[in-house]
Amino acid sequence: MDVRSQRPLAVCNSHTSFLPRTPRVDVFSNFDFSGETSVEREGYVVGCMLRHILLKFATYIEKHFGQTSDHNICVTYAMKKDLLENWNIRATVLYDRPPTIFHPINLEEKHTWYMKISEQYPVFQNHTRDNLNLQPENNVIVERTTFTQLINGTVKYRNDRPGLLFSSTSWTQDEDFSILLEALQIYENDYAKKKLPKLICVITGKGPMKQHYEKIIDSRQWQHVKVVTPWLHANDYPTMVASADLGVCLHISSSGLDLPMKIVDMFGAGLPVCAYGFQW
Repeated sequence: MDVRSQRPLAVCNSHTSFLPRTPRVDVFSNFDFSGETSVEREGYVVGCMLRHILLKFATYIEKHFGQTSDHNICVTYAMKKDLLENWNIRATVLYDRPPTIFHPINLEEKHTWYMKISEQYPVFQNHTRDNLNLQPENNVIVERTTFTQLINGTVKYRNDRPGLLFSSTSWTQDEDFSILLEALQIYENDYAKKKLPKLICVITGKGPMKQHYEKIIDSRQWQHVKVVTPWLHANDYPTMVASADLGVCLHISSSGLDLPMKIVDMFGAGLPVCAYGFQW
């Protein structure tokens, strides 16, 4: 039972635990009381007194049921340490696991995906003039994308391919994408001096601040860094994740002790991640 998201069930479950052979196991995937402190940031208007009462109640619920359960499970070692030191709750760490749809894919699958997404986003298309270039000994380039090329039935990376950066967001204040944009600006400035590869950054998701950041991106007029903000079908999202070179997560956890599921998904797809700083 997840005490973060199922407080009413926690109360019910505490009564059933008095029955024979009904041990109670509580799962701490984050601290709900830490989320209460950010309620104003989400746009709700709550009086200081009411917010204080809710915070006290949430803290009591999580602490009480954690201390009275038969077993506790948490998702990071940092959370395990915090539970023990602050609430005297002993917990076992079980890391979140990604759904099976998140897994590494081979180069042929990446090429197929690049071909598919290039139909909607030209930044993935091949822009050279030798898309059907005949070479000696029947060495025929059949298909090309910005990243890959199919030669005589074999897919290979292009030597001049750009790097592919990936991030996903709900475009809220929980994620400060100005950090990423400033990093991309530095990359653009250092491109020639450090002989860097070109860079394509894919940021998926919908949210209230998307247009705000898109205007900033358009104003930069970068020549060597391209940013696209697609909305992907649920079946395509795992493939996009697995096709990137590096994942970026700027999500700010309310407690700082849990690992965002988007990072777990990226790990499942075999994608290394640059994150905002989590203790786990």
